[in-house]
Amino acid sequence: MKQKIVALLMACILCLSAASCGQTTQTASTGGDNGAALKIALILPGTVNDKGWSSLALSAIEQLHEELGAEIKYSESVKASDCEQVFRGYASQGYKLIIGHGYEFSDAAAVVAKDYPNTYFCISNGTKVAEPNLSATAIDNTAFGFLLGATCAVLSENKNIGLITGTDNPPMKQTVAGFEAGARYIEPKIQLNMVYSGTLEDAAKVKENALSVIDKGVDVLSQNADHASLGAITACEERGVMNVGAIGDQLAAGPNSVVVNVMQDLSQTIVAAGHLAAQGKLEAKEYRFGIAEKAIYLSDFTGVYEDRITEEKKVGLRELSEQLAQGKIDVNSLAAEASAPSEK
Repeated sequence: MKQKIVALLMACILCLSAASCGQTTQTASTGGDNGAALKIALILPGTVNDKGWSSLALSAIEQLHEELGAEIKYSESVKASDCEQVFRGYASQGYKLIIGHGYEFSDAAAVVAKDYPNTYFCISNGTKVAEPNLSATAIDNTAFGFLLGATCAVLSENKNIGLITGTDNPPMKQTVAGFEAGARYIEPKIQLNMVYSGTLEDAAKVKENALSVIDKGVDVLSQNADHASLGAITACEERGVMNVGAIGDQLAAGPNSVVVNVMQDLSQTIVAAGHLAAQGKLEAKEYRFGIAEKAIYLSDFTGVYEDRITEEKKVGLRELSEQLAQGKIDVNSLAAEASAPSEK
């Protein structure tokens, strides 16, 4: 399945385009068909066991190791203030593709890329690109948020849903606007309890935020705060509240709360970027992916709540996802009307 998705993303890209801080690990090259000389480094804002953002990125470079025989290495829990040093460390060691997995790494990559014109720098959810070697891969965060909000709204019996997010950077704001638009598309008068937690690592704080909105009657909750998301899931487990996993498959973290996941498979965009780098074809541009490219999708329904979800609701959400893939819903216009989160 993953290979099919990669092939689709690669086709989209080609059609459109004609040392380190933190803990590290390394996998030696196995001498693949066309990438034996390719060295890939990954810089992560969180830990690889977050069951979401960082773990998906790790799986992507592991896939590149298998497919290309590339040598891979990563640094986790890298702070934005340290990332320039980490970028320089990898570049000086001869890594050909250095991936900064997060918007917060954009500025440092832009500075370092100028000093290493023969190295590819690629930022996940980045907004800065520069010739000849700084590119970005991005998920359509607005569409992701829309599908996430709509899913929560469909599943809610109380018509009272919640979202806990991390920092208020542009990708997060896009997700929040999309979430509100998606929820109100389903139920215009739905009650929304959305909180910017201000952290991507402090699971205890996110749990506290989650408990605060659950106390307000929220019966379906989701989260988008990297490793700290586990705190929201823990709150749902303790309070018996339904949870919609986000970005990765979070069922293992919430076996008694997670009922479905809205997957944000940015890992496959990283795989596509790796293949382009191996071919010398990674351009200084933004590569954006959404529902149509299968980089955003609903997982199967599962968990203890599965039997409580009617077939009508399941089918309705699949149909909504297909409408979004076909561009039949103007997500951006609806999101532009969305308000800011109700709490800070």
